[in-house]
Amino acid sequence: MADKQVVGNDAGGPNGGAGGAADPQLDGKFFRLPEFWDDGPAAWFGVVKGEFELRGITAPRSQLILVAAALPKPVAKRVAHLLSSHAPDCYEKLRAALMGN
Repeated sequence: MADKQVVGNDAGGPNGGAGGAADPQLDGKFFRLPEFWDDGPAAWFGVVKGEFELRGITAPRSQLILVAAALPKPVAKRVAHLLSSHAPDCYEKLRAALMGN
């Protein structure tokens, strides 16, 4: 099994590395999403929804970043065109693509 990525504020600022502004929704919220379940995306997104609710993560870009970090390389390649989006519906578009909609 591949190592899971720890996601949090490592983009810069007082808690992270050099350069860039940190996402305020990720500041200090280090946690790991389970690796994406390609054979059960609906169940996986149910788990992800609970994680987001527990941590108060509501910004679509923050949600996209966290989901992207949990994608295995072949899946990430499949949806690469969506991973850099800053559109208001970026997370929903990624979710729909991963759900096969």
